[in-house]
Amino acid sequence: MDLISRPGNNFCSRFPDLTESLAQSLGGHSAILDGEVIARDGHGRPSFARLQRRLRVQRPSRTLLSSVPASFCLFDVLHLDGQDLTSRPYAQRRAILEDLALSGGPIVVPPVWQDLPGAVLLAAAAELDLEGAVFKRSDSTYHAGRRSRSWIKCPSVGV
Repeated sequence: MDLISRPGNNFCSRFPDLTESLAQSLGGHSAILDGEVIARDGHGRPSFARLQRRLRVQRPSRTLLSSVPASFCLFDVLHLDGQDLTSRPYAQRRAILEDLALSGGPIVVPPVWQDLPGAVLLAAAAELDLEGAVFKRSDSTYHAGRRSRSWIKCPSVGV
């Protein structure tokens, strides 16, 4: 199992807890997933400063693993059991991801909200002190390595 960052760095040794949990959750499936590793602050909010503590250590101690637990938030499935899914609409890929039932422990598949005004979602993100929200067209395909006009990242105001 590999945990590869956008620039191509392998972070398996930094997050053995996540790779082990994800491997167990996947069972016998082979998958390429898109997501984000986070570490939460004392209020349950993602904290880049806390995540840095894990990123700086090649092989974390048990103490660091327990004092700075990480979560892997999964957003998309790009390949499953050798099948390329990137040309399928996001709604189909998301349904496949949810059917895998990977959520549990440090593996999280965040909810998707449809038919809500963007302003409501951004206000909720700001209230939770989140960076913002990503708005995706349900019919959009996955474009590896580049931003798509079908996926818009909107920052929360004041965060």
